[in-house]
Amino acid sequence: MIYKIDSALIQAFDDGAFGLDYAVENKSFVPVVGTPYAEVYILHAQPFVNTMGDGGEDLISGIMQINLNYPVNTGVGAANQKVTEIRNVFKAGFRPSYLGQEVFITSAGKGPSGNIDSFYQIIVNINWEARVQR
Repeated sequence: MIYKIDSALIQAFDDGAFGLDYAVENKSFVPVVGTPYAEVYILHAQPFVNTMGDGGEDLISGIMQINLNYPVNTGVGAANQKVTEIRNVFKAGFRPSYLGQEVFITSAGKGPSGNIDSFYQIIVNINWEARVQR
């Protein structure tokens, strides 16, 4: 079931058509020098028992972390605009799904930023939860 949560979130990011190449876990990716790109991570919290029993339901929550990377000395305007574009797609209440598994977006916002290697990086955190049949 967890792969369906991850797939729903990654597919929603891909469908957002943000105009960036992006890296995901366990997939080869080499950024193009001088070009903005993103890194997408899905972080799961420990499941919470929502209902008891063999046919019960777990509530899983977590964060989709998107690291936006823009070449240093290009300003922050384009990066901040991309944060806004992502937040406009991943609004609270948005429900991406994959093979019947729905994920509920609870919030999205800008996190820390700073220079890392030759890139200016802004982190976008998207909080989500999903109910999963046991």
